[in-house]
Amino acid sequence: MRRLQPAQSELVAIAIDQDHVYWTTLTEVKRVPKEGGLVETYVSGASPESVVVDATHVYGIDGVAGSVNRMEKEGGRPEELAPGQSAPQGMALGDGHVYWTNGGDGTVKRVPVGGGLVEEVASGRAGLKEITLRDGAVIWTEMDGVAAVYLCGCGL
Repeated sequence: MRRLQPAQSELVAIAIDQDHVYWTTLTEVKRVPKEGGLVETYVSGASPESVVVDATHVYGIDGVAGSVNRMEKEGGRPEELAPGQSAPQGMALGDGHVYWTNGGDGTVKRVPVGGGLVEEVASGRAGLKEITLRDGAVIWTEMDGVAAVYLCGCGL
C-alpha cells in the first residue's frame, strides 16, 4: 500500500482517471498523480458533495449552491451545468450525460455533459443519495432501498 496524500479528515467523495486521483473535502476538490507526487487543490471555496471525471472534464456538485458544475481538467473556472438544484447528492456519468440525485425534492435528473436541457429521470422519491449507471439503467439508493429506471426501454 502507498499513501498518495497526507492524512486528512472529512473526505467526502473520490474519482479516478488515467492520470490522477481526485477527492473532495468539505470545501475543496483536490487531486494527486496516481503514482504519487504533489497534491494540488483543484477547486476551493465550494461545498463539493460528489466528483466524477471523464477524458476532458471534472464534474462536481456544490451542495451549498445547489449546482452541478464542470471544469476542464487543465483548470479554469467552473461552469454551471444545472443551477438551482435541491440538495444534490450522488453523481454519475454515462451516455453523454451527468446524472445526479436531489435529496431535497426527491428527483433524479440528468444534463448533457456539454450543458443544455436538464431532464427529470425520476421523481417522488425519498432519501436519495448515491447513483450509478449500468446496462441502460439508472440505479440509485433511497431511504428504503435501491431503485432503478431503464432508459433503454428494456425493463428488468
